[in-house]
Amino acid sequence: MGLLAALLGVQPRAAEKVVLQLQWDHQFQFAGYYAAQWQGYYADVGLEVEFRSGFRNGRLVNTSREVVEGRAHFATTVTDLLTEYDQGRPIVVLAPIYQESAYLVATPDKGEPFTPQALSNMRLGLFRAKDVGSAEIGAMLNAAGLDPDKDFPDLTIIRKGISDVLEGRVDAYGAYTLDYQWLADEQGLKVRALKPARFGVDFYGDTLFTSRQLVDERPEMVAAFKNATLKGWRYALSNGEEIADRISREFTRSLPVKDVRGYNRHQIGEVLALTHYPAVELGHNDLDRWRGIHAALKAAGVVTGQPPGPDFIFDPVGKQQRRQQTLMIGVGLAALLLIGGAAAVWIVSLRRAIKNRKRAEEQSQHARIRAERAFGALLSIQKNLSHSEERYRSLVESMTDGLGILDKEMRLTFANDALCAINGRNRDEMLGKKLTSLLTEEGRQILAYEFAQRKKGSDHRYELYWQKKDGGVATTIVAPKPLFDAEGTFTGSFAVVTDITQRKKIETALRASEERFQAMADNLDEVLWLTDPKTTEILYVNPAFERIWGMTRDELRRTPRAFLDSVHPEDRERVQATVDQMAITGTHDMEYRIVRPDGSVREIWDRAFPVRDDNGYLVRVTGIAEDITDRKHLERELAQTQKLKAVGQLTGGIAHDFNNIIQVIKGNLELIREDMADQSEWAESVDDAIDAGQRGAELVQQLLTFARKTDLTPRAIHIPSMIQENRRLLQRTLGENITIEAQVDENIPVGYADPHTLANALLNLGLNARDAMNRGGKITLSARNQTLMEQTIVGGETLAAGQYIVIALADTGSGMDPDLVPRAVEPFFTTKEAGAGSGLGLSMVQGFAVQSGGAMNIDSQVGEGTTVSLHLPVADTEAAVSENFMVPSATNSKGVRVLLVEDDPRVRKVTKLMLETLDLQVSIASDGPEALRVLEKLDDVAIVMTDVMMPGGMSGVDLARQVRQRYPTLHIFLMSGHDFETIDQADGESFPLLRKPFDMTQLAREIAALSRDHPPSDHEQPPL
Repeated sequence: MGLLAALLGVQPRAAEKVVLQLQWDHQFQFAGYYAAQWQGYYADVGLEVEFRSGFRNGRLVNTSREVVEGRAHFATTVTDLLTEYDQGRPIVVLAPIYQESAYLVATPDKGEPFTPQALSNMRLGLFRAKDVGSAEIGAMLNAAGLDPDKDFPDLTIIRKGISDVLEGRVDAYGAYTLDYQWLADEQGLKVRALKPARFGVDFYGDTLFTSRQLVDERPEMVAAFKNATLKGWRYALSNGEEIADRISREFTRSLPVKDVRGYNRHQIGEVLALTHYPAVELGHNDLDRWRGIHAALKAAGVVTGQPPGPDFIFDPVGKQQRRQQTLMIGVGLAALLLIGGAAAVWIVSLRRAIKNRKRAEEQSQHARIRAERAFGALLSIQKNLSHSEERYRSLVESMTDGLGILDKEMRLTFANDALCAINGRNRDEMLGKKLTSLLTEEGRQILAYEFAQRKKGSDHRYELYWQKKDGGVATTIVAPKPLFDAEGTFTGSFAVVTDITQRKKIETALRASEERFQAMADNLDEVLWLTDPKTTEILYVNPAFERIWGMTRDELRRTPRAFLDSVHPEDRERVQATVDQMAITGTHDMEYRIVRPDGSVREIWDRAFPVRDDNGYLVRVTGIAEDITDRKHLERELAQTQKLKAVGQLTGGIAHDFNNIIQVIKGNLELIREDMADQSEWAESVDDAIDAGQRGAELVQQLLTFARKTDLTPRAIHIPSMIQENRRLLQRTLGENITIEAQVDENIPVGYADPHTLANALLNLGLNARDAMNRGGKITLSARNQTLMEQTIVGGETLAAGQYIVIALADTGSGMDPDLVPRAVEPFFTTKEAGAGSGLGLSMVQGFAVQSGGAMNIDSQVGEGTTVSLHLPVADTEAAVSENFMVPSATNSKGVRVLLVEDDPRVRKVTKLMLETLDLQVSIASDGPEALRVLEKLDDVAIVMTDVMMPGGMSGVDLARQVRQRYPTLHIFLMSGHDFETIDQADGESFPLLRKPFDMTQLAREIAALSRDHPPSDHEQPPL
């Protein structure tokens, strides 16, 4: 249009600027006005609208004064327009946008019914004492059979609303359907509501109005504004989310809310319900209804004057029709008067004179002409009414909703096409029928109650169920209106019937889907959560949260910082930064720790995923949080196991060579010591060197044990010697600020355990004790005898009756909480700081004790130290004697020939000397093939002693198997620096193993064992 005007050289007319004063803050409540501006409907009629918020300098403005005093052209408000009208302000209603009042009374939901009777016993908070809201409440009480004067609740004037309830000043408060639920949810408050409209209180809601002066001076502009506004409302109600989102972006609120977009979207459904659109024409304006509202306000003492007249509503067409009707009626009356006058003149003229007859006839003729004209006018009016009726019928039949009229006997006197379609019947099958015959049994029960309410004037909407002709059931929403005659007698009702059958099916399917989702969410082990990215408010969290976090979901909702406060202090800053970023991206993938109320720490894996609307806006963030504490423990255990495996592989790799080296050193030293007198000045030095070699061998053995590369090798242990030796080892290891004392019972029996693992266990306990004594202290290492007369549980293990040795290590450290003692033996559990311990020590010690046939017990108190006791079995007497007192002379091996097979020349040399020292004859070979050749040449070999790991393609095991196959009478045993007790083969064969490094006593014991376990037969030669 602008281009055409430019081409024609015509200047476009500037839009006229008008002001619309709103009664509240910018929000979807006024969506139609904004839509009319944005869609160009105002511009189409030459208007540009300025929207003014209802707040000025933090206070609400009086919209009627703004209009009357000329600061605004148009404004919105509710039915308090009648109070302004009552005070003489010249205002005119253009269009009631809300066909139902949004006013209600809310109270916290305490699980009890909220009724008008319950309200009458409460403390009610209102913003003003006598206003439209209090009048609606009074009318509601009256409809419920109460006396508004006597039963009105105790009234308190409030300023905040919901906060006054939360702070305990009132029990209930006046609110509006548009946002009362949203605001309650923001406060974490569950509420119930009483809506006067549901009790037949028939008040209008938000209404558009202007001044009488503007209507008189600019009726065309007023009509154009009204029509453009209604067009805007139709668009807004059909495109709610689009308008709600644009309102959120383009207007700044005076009263902030946490989520403006969500708040405006929340109002879409509420506004649609209040307009009754499309069931009721937008802006439908009924003077009789305004007069009824005026009567209710007058009864409540809110107004005192006369009800409004026709000029109270803007109806230019009706006004013109009323003028025409008045004119026609005047003409008709005048015609009647003229006819009567003419007849009287004619009668008088007959009596007076014939000469006046002509004049009387002429006058009568004129009167008849005027009467005919009047009658023609009346016919024209009737025709116009007929046209109006046709337009009305066309409108009714084109409605998508059903429309029906009932008489006072509930017979259907009118039904439009839509109502017939809902029932699946034609009009003839419905008219004249009682409505109950068209309903299901449940529908008939509902109708009986609701029809009785209509007689009382109530018109609230309800669900009704129709029995269709085909046997199906139609579910509808019925919006009724009672009908009364001039005397106030109930004559029936009419109703708008909306078919919601499909919607109900969708709702049922949705409900079923939600129930399935709820069931799934309630049974998930992981935490499922939903949050608002703008406010970071948690909107939903499933029950798993309570199990993992150790707090209730209500605590999380009531305290917004509860989640962040639960995060471990060392992780909190990182988590906060991630949450802040999530508000933008909608995603995260992070691990963090939480501290439960009981002080325990859990590890969490938390992932977030964005939820966007059709326009790509981030509206929600959903996520899943998983407790990975156990998994992390397993990962750490796996890592530790892999670490130990690496240590074991490393130790195993060097063990063979290292033990060979020690064998050479220790063997030669023993040979030197054999030739040295005890009084020699070098004897003690040699003994120390031999002892050092033994300690080196034990060190390798401990490394293999720690790496879990070995099974336990229990043997008899002389307890007093073991205690003293380990006391010296602990003293050197733990430092001078710790005193170590040893206490051993006299006559304690010989113990039976793996000495190397026992030493390692005591070292672990000593290190734990040192860590518990930051400033030094005392450790007591003790051993005592204990006899159990019956089966007894010790440290969670069941010990059989019998004799045990109890080795205990006690410290004077900080001790442990008794509640933590059972967890102390869990793998990877530690009370030390991160990195200060693996949490494996006590679990390994307990495993050693149980594997040894005993148990471990922990006794600890905070501030009183800790005592760890190992209950170990007592050695068999014969085993103790055989293991501790066997000497070389006990063998019957003098002169026996031994074939020594060893690839290391140094080890071979020293071992040969040791065997010869035992009075054995020795032949040597460096590998398996050479050994077989030697056996072919010699026939006096009684024992084959071979290393396991040898070059040449034949191991010691392979050699042993071939020797047993070829020479079954020969005795065979193996040597190895690796950690094997026996070498087992698939066919069940096994060979004794002598571990390197060995001494003369161990070598003699092995030779004696062969003699004891394998006595020579008659054909064996030579005897051992």
